[in-house]
Amino acid sequence: KIIKEKKFRLAQIPWTAGIAYALLAIPYPLFSFFAAGHFTPNTFSATHLPFNWGRSLDYLSLVLQFFYHDHFLLHLALPVGAVWFAWRWLRGAPEERAKFLVWLWPVGYLVTSVLLTPIKYHFQRYLIPLLPFFVLLSVYAWHKIFLVLSNWSGSKILLRARQAWMAVLILWAAGVSLYFWPQITAQCVKNIDEMQVKIGRWVSGRTNPEEVIAANDIGAIAYVSQRPLLDLVGLVNPELLERVKGLRIPSPERDRLTLDYLRQKKPAYLIVFPNWYPGVVSRDEYFSPVYSVTLVDNIICAGDRMVVYRCQWPK
Repeated sequence: KIIKEKKFRLAQIPWTAGIAYALLAIPYPLFSFFAAGHFTPNTFSATHLPFNWGRSLDYLSLVLQFFYHDHFLLHLALPVGAVWFAWRWLRGAPEERAKFLVWLWPVGYLVTSVLLTPIKYHFQRYLIPLLPFFVLLSVYAWHKIFLVLSNWSGSKILLRARQAWMAVLILWAAGVSLYFWPQITAQCVKNIDEMQVKIGRWVSGRTNPEEVIAANDIGAIAYVSQRPLLDLVGLVNPELLERVKGLRIPSPERDRLTLDYLRQKKPAYLIVFPNWYPGVVSRDEYFSPVYSVTLVDNIICAGDRMVVYRCQWPK
């Protein structure tokens, strides 16, 4: 009977849920395919780079800092929870088998992002939706740790210790974590207001509505300025993305291709982080700096300094 229960059966697959999910999700990859030529969104294509251990380890160190700041004490047990859950699932434990997606969603995403898209800036916005699942794994780990310790010792003191530890974790979340995150969020908003929003207002007040702006950070600048923009990263310009996809920023080849694209499109202004495109902004026969913003305490923007260049294209 036990062997029979462990055999895989097609009936165990949640077909109804899978079909419902596919019907709900398929319009987006189809939209991406017809709009950009591939089933993944431009965001993935623009951030996907060839695997590099150094880049992945840098990204992983930021992820660890994220868990540290979120709840250091709670997430100390996160690796234990991830490994323990997987081991129990492989052993056929019914509880873990029934809740396998609770493990696969956060752990699978983390492994995939470390290997395929280890982008260091703005990575938290992709991790935060997964945070409740990481919390569940951490709580699961602490529960199992105390359960094993109590089974070994048989002491009621450990039961009280577990209750006390849970109280410490709750107090830490209510105190340290809630004190930390509002400051980080406020600083992020301050950075965007002092750079992208400020530049967007400058563009709005000093350019004509029909003038095209080329930028490598289009969000707030495009929204505030209400000017037509060329996205040099390629998130909304598939034709540029196909040229520079897979090339690092900065790199001489990406600078060359970006400059060719700018010569073709002839925007009125160029707004970039200079350290992203050194080979482009050094061409002073095309680009003259007219305005810049430098952040002193930057934690969210991909560069501390952003410059507005007026473009001069030969006739």
